[in-house]
Amino acid sequence: MQEIYAYLAMPISWSGTLSQYVGRLHRDYPGKSSVMIYDYADIHVHMLENMYKKRLRGYARLGYEPELIHQDGFQTIYTEHYENDLFREIAAAKKTVIAAGAYFISGKLSMLMRAADQCMMNGAKVVIITKKADNTYAERMHQMMVAHGVEHHIKNKIPSSFVVIDRKTVWYASGELFGNIGDDCVLRIEDELLAGELTESIHEFRVQ
Repeated sequence: MQEIYAYLAMPISWSGTLSQYVGRLHRDYPGKSSVMIYDYADIHVHMLENMYKKRLRGYARLGYEPELIHQDGFQTIYTEHYENDLFREIAAAKKTVIAAGAYFISGKLSMLMRAADQCMMNGAKVVIITKKADNTYAERMHQMMVAHGVEHHIKNKIPSSFVVIDRKTVWYASGELFGNIGDDCVLRIEDELLAGELTESIHEFRVQ
């Protein structure tokens, strides 16, 4: 039995190019048992992060699921119906929940507040970072978060939409985690290093 590997270190984003690269791995080879793609992403460079997000959508369309390779962890890719799992895990948090996003539609905001209420009953701290917007909905959203006891920060720019739970579990979206996902992908990763990097990145967002 033989595993076939591909290492993607070039910053491509177009799904057609991705399909050509990984499509070669799907050809018949004697003894081939599985295909593994190693994708190196730099979330610290906004352009490269955006290209990685586009590749995530391409992988999902091709039927791939991501797998952690550098630590013992759990990782799942969602193309739909991720909300119940996300908010259930937020509700079960014991220490901290940090959520960042540029857009929060009302339905997901309500689900987030219910989950925040439950985890704060467990003693967890909830911090939500949103993008600055001068409209009545943004003001209502701020008032709702304050009323629920959530620590709310407003920034001029939110480059990534993510949730970090208990400093180890990351939910990371190729689009807006709390918006209308459409054909975007959502990753769930247990990785303390990535969780720490994303937590640190919120300090780099431009403050209001």
